[in-house]
Amino acid sequence: MMRNCDTMPPPQLMRMLLVEDEAPCRRAMQRVLRAHGFVVHAVASAEEAVQLLSSKTTTVSCMIVDVDLPGMCGLDLVRYVQASGLGIRPMLVTAADRIQVQRFAAEYEVEYFPKPLDIDEFLDAISTPAC
Repeated sequence: MMRNCDTMPPPQLMRMLLVEDEAPCRRAMQRVLRAHGFVVHAVASAEEAVQLLSSKTTTVSCMIVDVDLPGMCGLDLVRYVQASGLGIRPMLVTAADRIQVQRFAAEYEVEYFPKPLDIDEFLDAISTPAC
C-alpha cells in the first residue's frame, strides 16, 4: 500500500514519545518516524516515560508503546497516561499475546498494531489528525 503523505499534519503537531526496550527496534522506528516528519523522543522503559512526562519539559501528543517492557509493562503505562489526563494518544505495538492486547485495546480505546509492523498502515494511523 502506498502512503499518502498529503494527509500528514504539519511537523509542529507531530511530537511523539516512543517507548521501546529493544535498542535496534527503537532506533529503527525512530529513524522511520523522523524521516516522515515526526519529532520523536525515545526511551527504553515505562519508568523513563513517566519521568519524562512528569518533568513537563517535553510535550507530546502521541505515545507509541511496546507492551513487553522491563519493569512497568506498556499496558500499565497506558493506564497511567490515561488516568493522568495529559491528553496523550497512546498506541500499542507488540508481539505479545494478541488476544490479551486486543481486549485491553478495546477496553481502553487504544489502537493496537502487531509486530512485525505493517509500516504503511502504522504511519497512516499515526498521521491522522487525532495524533
